[in-house]
Amino acid sequence: MKITTAPWAAFLLASFGRALAGVVFTNDDYYIYAGQPFTITWTDARGPVTITLMEGPDIDLQEVLVIVSGYQGQEYTWTPPPTLAAGSYELQISDGGSTDYSPRFTYPAPPTSPASSSGLNPTDTGPSSTPPPATLPTAPPTSSSTPPPPASTAPTSEPPSSSSTLPLAAKVAIAVLGSLLAVVLLLLLVYILTARHRRRRRRRLAAAAAASAGAAEGGGDGGAPMSLLSGNTATTELSAVGGKADGER
Repeated sequence: MKITTAPWAAFLLASFGRALAGVVFTNDDYYIYAGQPFTITWTDARGPVTITLMEGPDIDLQEVLVIVSGYQGQEYTWTPPPTLAAGSYELQISDGGSTDYSPRFTYPAPPTSPASSSGLNPTDTGPSSTPPPATLPTAPPTSSSTPPPPASTAPTSEPPSSSSTLPLAAKVAIAVLGSLLAVVLLLLLVYILTARHRRRRRRRLAAAAAASAGAAEGGGDGGAPMSLLSGNTATTELSAVGGKADGER
């Protein structure tokens, strides 16, 4: 019996892989900051894609804004709006037949400008150049009590959160692969047990045939001595009768 399980399993795996293939993000990192363009890349889309910014726990993601809809291609450059609040987000991409999610990333708050942080009016042009009236005494100069503006903080580069999960397609592919492997092992076990059973049966049949042949040969060899013994006995009896008759005469 020839085993053809391995090619059959490979064919099923390839079929399931093609069936489960769908759009998937291909970005290596998700360092996204306010006002800075970020290029989103993907592959295996079967039609126009819609990219949406999502927030909330993984089991209850909520839509924040639609970045692009009905877009053809494999990459899109997005600049976050200044009104986007800091927080933890995920990107969702859908081509109408499949959906994928990016790893969760942290979107930092935009840096604060020095003018707004110091409380000064940015339109203020400084002290007036008009000299004071001549009849008023000149006030002594006073030191400014306005504190210097705080240094602007650069956005911190935080790696994406490790709470990202595997795409649904990868989970299904792993489950299917495990099931197929179990089926292949089961078929291999059945084949081994069947082969052993057949070998044992052939050995028993061969032993029984050998025993039958030996019994037949033993019966043929024992027949000739019995016939010869019977003939010798009859001859002896006839000789005894003849001798007795001669004595009576």
